[in-house]
Amino acid sequence: MSRLVADPSSLLYVGAVCFLATLGLDRLANRAADRDGGEAGDGGDDGSVAGPDATPSEA
Repeated sequence: MSRLVADPSSLLYVGAVCFLATLGLDRLANRAADRDGGEAGDGGDDGSVAGPDATPSEA
């Protein structure tokens, strides 16, 4: 454990593992919310800004 704290490259690996674990859990939660048909509370990740009843803009 002391080597993990003392070696900066080890901290980099630990940070990367924590980031990937967080990313994976977030994706898993979003997939479960999509399967249930509900929203996770963050507006979803579909990329759309306007609501379903918005009219398209004229070019």
